[in-house]
Amino acid sequence: MCIARVTRAQRSRSPPSNCRKPVMSVGLQAAFQIEETLANGRPFGDPDYIWDRLCLHYEHRVRVLGDRSAGARRLDAALAGTPGGERRRVLGDPAVRIAIDRSLVQPTPEVELEAILETAAASLAPTAAATPPPLAERAAEAFRIREDPWPWVWSTTRDDDDPLGDFIQRVFTQDVGTLRVSAPDSRAHHMLIDGARLLSELLPRLAASALSHVHTIVVVDESSSPGFSSLTHSRLPGIIFLSPNVLKNPWQAAEYLLHEAMHVKFTDLEHTHSLLSADYDPSISPTVHAPWNRAPAGWPINRSLTVLHVYTCLALFFTVVTDRHASLAERYGPLRGGPDPAKRTRRSFDRAHYLRRHLALNQGQLDTAGRLLVRWLGDILRVFDPAPPPEGACVHLLLDLYDREASTVRALRARLEADRLRENERWAAIVRDAARSEIGCTLDLLPVDAQMTPTLHQHVERVDALDRSNASLRESADAFLAVRQSVFDALKAMPTDPGPRDDIIRTMVEDSGARLNDFLSAVWD
Repeated sequence: MCIARVTRAQRSRSPPSNCRKPVMSVGLQAAFQIEETLANGRPFGDPDYIWDRLCLHYEHRVRVLGDRSAGARRLDAALAGTPGGERRRVLGDPAVRIAIDRSLVQPTPEVELEAILETAAASLAPTAAATPPPLAERAAEAFRIREDPWPWVWSTTRDDDDPLGDFIQRVFTQDVGTLRVSAPDSRAHHMLIDGARLLSELLPRLAASALSHVHTIVVVDESSSPGFSSLTHSRLPGIIFLSPNVLKNPWQAAEYLLHEAMHVKFTDLEHTHSLLSADYDPSISPTVHAPWNRAPAGWPINRSLTVLHVYTCLALFFTVVTDRHASLAERYGPLRGGPDPAKRTRRSFDRAHYLRRHLALNQGQLDTAGRLLVRWLGDILRVFDPAPPPEGACVHLLLDLYDREASTVRALRARLEADRLRENERWAAIVRDAARSEIGCTLDLLPVDAQMTPTLHQHVERVDALDRSNASLRESADAFLAVRQSVFDALKAMPTDPGPRDDIIRTMVEDSGARLNDFLSAVWD
């Protein structure tokens, strides 16, 4: 997949191609078939089918607007007989779509709406061949991440006379005001280039299918929202927001491009398929609690549906990464940081299975297409997952959260090691109390003669000794991490079938996590 930095004078030229097709191993044949289904299967995969329906949807909206808008009437006339690719270039443009959507429910100022629709109509004129999407036209330069005119990377350098750019920047302020849009530096551009190219090597058909739904990539100023990684917004179709923090290497960039592109694709499915029941209301929707998240509030049904879609695709992504990362390391560098891809494959499968089950339990909130989508993704998971969890199991998801939370204590320990955090006796005592509580709960669950029981009793003796000596925060954190690892190993060895112990483990994980969160909030502050 070739990427190009394109100035206005160069936009009509396509960059040369040096794409490589991946070499499929026998072990990836199942992945190859699943990729074809997710990328091109109808009605939920095939991008041409979805785009044709999406264009029909917006053409209808333009005709409705024509009753009160001369610009809409001109755009409607310009669309007549226009080839599919050109219609997609204009009606898929985020500024055009947002202006049309908002004018129907909360009228955009008439002059601004007319300027946007006039620009869209002019871009379809016969003399406007090979022009970029309307929103990209007034950018001083555009960075495309593949040969097609989109996705392109948002640039803050734009013309003075720029109605679409002015409009979309106001929309950014209204809907994602906590994020400050920045001008991406050359490193961010190169990571997007390499990430898109890597994604296309790993999953060429799914990459093409997913990225065709993304028109604009916005890189945000990481200082404007510490901890932010990526975002899509249902009211901002065709746009993904990425932090430079997820553009550290091509592997991470590829993952986040796929992740957010699938959310954007889902938004297009929502516009073109009857996914939710006619009386669905997200404000009163039943929610699905994700045990792997600390947040107490659950996800509404529509959010659960898009996350199921994403996790199914990520399970495929990490399956292929597991098989091919060593052979691609010379060109894209080694995998760095985070769990190994095999563990992330398992995590994605487990979360997808959980969401699929809970959506099936709430299928009254779904319309025909929504129920078919859940069934379609469920069939893919059943065929593709070599070791699905027992139906109804959730302890493995709680333990995933429990294991990941230990990383925050490791980060604390690293700061202590570097002497960037002062010692505090009260904090040290809180950490030891948390460790003691987790040991006690685990001992209550284990048989007296369980293999891990002696180890846990040794941990109790160590924590008691640290209490008597008023041990430092550093020593207490070391003890806590050792306890967490032993507790994790003990609980993970238990049967995974649902049972009465699930509620005990859930309470322990939630209580210990809440205690740890309060403690860490105080420490970091």
